[in-house]
Amino acid sequence: MKFATLKPDTVTLTLVFFAQHCLNGNGGQSLEGKKVVISGSGQVALAVAEKCIELGAKVICLCDSTGYVVEEEGFDMDKLEGIRAIKVR
Repeated sequence: MKFATLKPDTVTLTLVFFAQHCLNGNGGQSLEGKKVVISGSGQVALAVAEKCIELGAKVICLCDSTGYVVEEEGFDMDKLEGIRAIKVR
């Protein structure tokens, strides 16, 4: 099965919960307080960023083939909406 054939929500949950599971297996860690860099800035990447923020992670960078955006204090939902608005143009 290819990721392209899955719904973005399915891919998002799979990626984030896989990361959460790996951290949990490494001494009981979680995404809480972790800094996250996401390769991509499209629909799936933004959904992954939202889920990471919901789980307490600090998303500090989004990047794609056109460049990158760094927010050292971490993106919030409003800033992600700004990225989404730019990508729609």
